[in-house]
Amino acid sequence: MLLWTIDYIQNNYKKWKLYLNMNPQMFMDFDLDKLRELKDSYKWIYSNYEVIKKNYKNQFIAISDEQHLDSDNDLERLLQRLKQNNLNGPIAIEYIYG
Repeated sequence: MLLWTIDYIQNNYKKWKLYLNMNPQMFMDFDLDKLRELKDSYKWIYSNYEVIKKNYKNQFIAISDEQHLDSDNDLERLLQRLKQNNLNGPIAIEYIYG
């Protein structure tokens, strides 16, 4: 589960679990509304995982507001495209295992 903004992910994408790598100040600096939006996006991913898996297995997917934004089997390429398209709000990114 990734709970980072795009810039943060690009600099730290090898750290897969946000809550394992965040210090208390980072939690305090996050906007709670954005965290709630991310939580809702991840809930949606996990509740629709089997359906998503049919089309996106072995890929990273980017979801915001229950909408598929983009996907790729290379995380760095996906992040670059999201940034190029100015998609930098709360975006849930998850790897879909096949």
